[in-house]
Amino acid sequence: MTIRTVGIDLGKTVFHLVGLDEGGQIISKKRFSRSQLVAFMANRPSCLVGMEACCGSHLIARVLAKHGYDVRLIPAQFVMTMWMQKQSRRPSNDPRCVLCPSRQKTSWTCQALHRVRDRLTTRRTGVINQLRAFLLSAQLCASCSTGGFRKYF
Repeated sequence: MTIRTVGIDLGKTVFHLVGLDEGGQIISKKRFSRSQLVAFMANRPSCLVGMEACCGSHLIARVLAKHGYDVRLIPAQFVMTMWMQKQSRRPSNDPRCVLCPSRQKTSWTCQALHRVRDRLTTRRTGVINQLRAFLLSAQLCASCSTGGFRKYF
């Protein structure tokens, strides 16, 4: 039997791999460290790989894609929790979830940059509002805009 679909459960140091055949039956379960996982997958024939989209998954997805794998990142809301896994007796990376459309590298990097910019803007606005309150207690009225605020500093 050949493995057609691989589900990888990512952890901090330990990764669990579940291999499925054409019918979706589990034919292989293995546990690896990060370096062992990459070495093991480098020696296997290409197949469909599914894993939860998290901070560590993008790096592993790029490494596996270089080895010729079709890597799909599954949104977290579609991955089964451990509690659900014990109730249904299915692997946490359900093979049906792997068929979800995957995001391109440019898509998630652009989205990450927008999130960082939004956080910087929010923090800057919060600091300006806090300083405006301090100035107001000293009976100085600063404008809401950043330009009107800068004349005091």
